[in-house]
Amino acid sequence: MATKSIWGTKVKDSSAYLRAILALYNTGTIIDDKHFKEDLLEVFQNHPYKTAILPCEVVVTHNPLYGKKSKCFGIIDSTQELILFSIQNVAVKPFNLSAEIDKILRLYVSNDLKQKKESLIKQYGLVCMMDKAPCDRTNLTLNHDHPYEFNKIYKTFFRLNEIKIDENLLELSSNQQLVFKDTSLLEKFRVYHKSFLDDGYVSLLSRSNNSKLGTSHRFKPMLIEKPNFNSAHTWQKSQLSLFDGVTNGV
Repeated sequence: MATKSIWGTKVKDSSAYLRAILALYNTGTIIDDKHFKEDLLEVFQNHPYKTAILPCEVVVTHNPLYGKKSKCFGIIDSTQELILFSIQNVAVKPFNLSAEIDKILRLYVSNDLKQKKESLIKQYGLVCMMDKAPCDRTNLTLNHDHPYEFNKIYKTFFRLNEIKIDENLLELSSNQQLVFKDTSLLEKFRVYHKSFLDDGYVSLLSRSNNSKLGTSHRFKPMLIEKPNFNSAHTWQKSQLSLFDGVTNGV
């Protein structure tokens, strides 16, 4: 886990500073404070693969994945494209390709997971299936049971289909999100993963029990210092780095 920020301070302290800035502004607001803007541009520049074309503005927005009540930072560059970035980018750390692929796959099968969770709730009620204790809906999670944890399912799928896990699997979309080049792989994985849901290799667990349980299958992360992803859109292929030709980021 990364402990140092781009400013040489502790990540938790730098993250708290950025969350404080986020709290000062309403969603849809442009960051007008010069010092805040400079710091946030440095955080964006530390992103492993996202770039922006000057001139640009830093805004407070929301991530559609987490609902309109969520808040995050974004860049609006000269193409008027909104590019989201996270407070977590303040940390100095290599890019974890395995974790990114895991995130993309989990998002793709998220509706199947929600439907299975609701099915189990109808069958067993609002209880943790480990200790049989009552649990409210928001604190119930769908757990992939041993020995079929999610990360093992997706690694097995790649191995069975003789797919090499490397940067060539992914490319940048128009809004600079990582996506699979071969989108048919996503649907194939969904079918493969759903077979484990249908066969009952999942259970309802409280968040606390799920956290304690963890996973018995931890794979060595595939870390990349400077990932180089091709863009699916030609305008991004000639895109300049945010600070190209700019002194001290201002």
